[in-house]
This record gives sequence, structure tokens and C-alpha cells, in this order.
Amino acid sequence: MGKPEIRFKGYTDEWEQRKLDDVVEFLDTMRKPLEGAKRASGPYPYYGASGIVDYVDGYLFDEELVLLSEDGANITDRNYPVCFLASGKYWVNNHAHVLRTKKENENNFICNSLERKDYTQYNTGMAMPKLNKETCRKIPVLCPAFEEQQKIGDYFRSLDHLITLHQRKPIPHPNHPTIHTKHKGEEKYVRIRVNDREKINRTANLRRFPVDIPGGFKDGGRSVGEFQIYSGAE
Repeated sequence: MGKPEIRFKGYTDEWEQRKLDDVVEFLDTMRKPLEGAKRASGPYPYYGASGIVDYVDGYLFDEELVLLSEDGANITDRNYPVCFLASGKYWVNNHAHVLRTKKENENNFICNSLERKDYTQYNTGMAMPKLNKETCRKIPVLCPAFEEQQKIGDYFRSLDHLITLHQRKPIPHPNHPTIHTKHKGEEKYVRIRVNDREKINRTANLRRFPVDIPGGFKDGGRSVGEFQIYSGAE
């Protein structure tokens, strides 16, 4: 179906376009909402549409899975992740689809592929944006062979680790002495760009950090890439 312009060295096969239903199994019947009054505080993350919303004393899952928002304004506003990984022991309510990747598909690759999509065309809600399961099953996903998926997935895991390290440090701001990455009322966003120079200054308070690109990840013999941390919405 196509080949990306930038790839790890040694991979030349075309990527295939598949439906999401071909690459994941939906585990939505296993999730269960807990009303606030019925939640007993505990050590296990309680996931909703955009991540952890509480900690409870029980869990439903004990494996790494892909969570995709089912409803909420964020599906179109995109102020928070729409697709993310959950691992360890945790609970998921009915506001996020629970996806287990099928054989020959890698969690982090599928998760990042879904996170990059514009879901406006898949929105089935009226007053509130919604991604129903039947629509999600038909979402197209471009997939390379499993080995290349693993390589790309591992690369994004290393970036996630680097981002986490930077989030633990204050980030200089052009208009203020310091903005800390964790405080009430403000979130930090991370955008990864490769060969997107013309769109790089989309926000005035952008702060850029270089990323060491693996030697095999080249474009015309030049290493490319960086990630950017900025405050506020786009």
C-alpha cells in the first residue's frame, strides 16, 4: 500500500493498510464503571477516556493493553492523549475501548499509529463526541511487518522515557523565569516531529529539545528529529 519516506535502515517492504479489527481484539465487555461513591481507594490505577482518573482497591486487567477513548470532547479537541498504553494491574471504566493487539502486531506501534489520527471523521456523537466500537473496527491502520513494528515501538518507548526525564525538571519559559511541569491547572504537551521544519513554530511558548536518532534511522544520510515540550493547548 505504501512506503514511508523515513525508515530504519534495512527495511524496504511496503506497509499494508489494515482495518483496526484486523490488528486488535476488543475487550470492552471486560471493563466496568465504578461510581465515585462506590470506589474504594487503593493502589490500582482507574482509567477513563484520557488516562488515570483515580486509584481503586481492585483491578480488571493485568497486562499491557492499548486504551482508546470512547467518548468526550477530547476526541476532537485533542488536549490530552486519545490513545495510550496501560500496564500492570489496573481498572478501566466504560469511557475507553480496551484493545489487545493480535499476533504479529506490537502494542506501542499500534498505540502511536492510533494517537496520530484525526478522529473528526469517525465521530458518531451528536452533543458529545463519541467513537463507537463498530466505527473503530473499520479505522484504517498502516502496518509494516512485525519486526519493523517492534523497532519503531522500541524507539518510541525510548522517547517516552526521555520525555519522562524532562518532565521531572523545570522547563524555561520565554515569558516567565520558570514553569514547572507538574502543577495544578496546567498540562505539558510533547510533540514529536520528523522532517516537519515548516510547521515547527506553531506556538509561541514552544521549547525544543534534541533527540539522539538511532544511526539506522536516516533520511538521505542525515539523522533527523527532535521533540518539543510546550505549555498550553495548540
